[in-house]
Amino acid sequence: MPGGRLTLDERRAIEAGIAEDLGYAQIARQIERPTSTVTREVVRNGGARGYRAEHAQTATHDRARRHGVDRADVAEASEVSALQPELDAFTDLLVATGLPRTASRVLVALYTTESSNLTARDLVAGLGVSAASISKAVGFLEAGGLVQRDVDAGTRRERYGLGDDIWEQSWAASRRANELWAIGAAELAGRYPESSRVRRRFEEAAEFFERLSRQMAGGPGPAVEPGLAETLKALARGGAPLTASQLEAALTPQQRRVLAGDSARS
Repeated sequence: MPGGRLTLDERRAIEAGIAEDLGYAQIARQIERPTSTVTREVVRNGGARGYRAEHAQTATHDRARRHGVDRADVAEASEVSALQPELDAFTDLLVATGLPRTASRVLVALYTTESSNLTARDLVAGLGVSAASISKAVGFLEAGGLVQRDVDAGTRRERYGLGDDIWEQSWAASRRANELWAIGAAELAGRYPESSRVRRRFEEAAEFFERLSRQMAGGPGPAVEPGLAETLKALARGGAPLTASQLEAALTPQQRRVLAGDSARS
């Protein structure tokens, strides 16, 4: 099989294969390239619906110019993103916070494609998992407000993408989940006698989630206030715990003015 960067003719063949609804493996055999090469090419350049040969060719040359190197004679495998270790680490971080691994991989895949939306076939081929796993992962992310599901009017295929207000939607979904926790716990608490320890546990859970839901009702809070940011910087520079006078001494005159302005506004 040939090595090096994909040619424009090969990219046109990929675009034609997608239009004919061919699988990535079949397209790869036609142009005598590894399936992974075709999969990476399509996912990197807009997914199955958004892939255009000329655009992909231009984007590849642009990437090469930005990196200041000529990759014409470099094997396709060497074009794998240098950020992959960091992306894998970020995926592991999402898993550590409680997100299922496949859902984490789907979210990272959507975040790192320029079009920010992919089909199930794109994800199956790119992640090497089953269609059922993708469907389950997308359902989990959709329930959390992290992914939006649309249907392509032309092909009737589902496309999964990131909305412009993804984090606002996620926040709202989290608040709704807390409300349901509070309602469910309160209902169960009422089923037990007042003297029951089980009742008290459910009451505590209901109180906690009801309070959390109220606190989230106003939406995500603003960024850290400038004065607070300056205070935190001073604390970080101090290393050890500081008294009020030591903190004031650690601040620059400009930082003191910022803090004074924040105090006046409050």
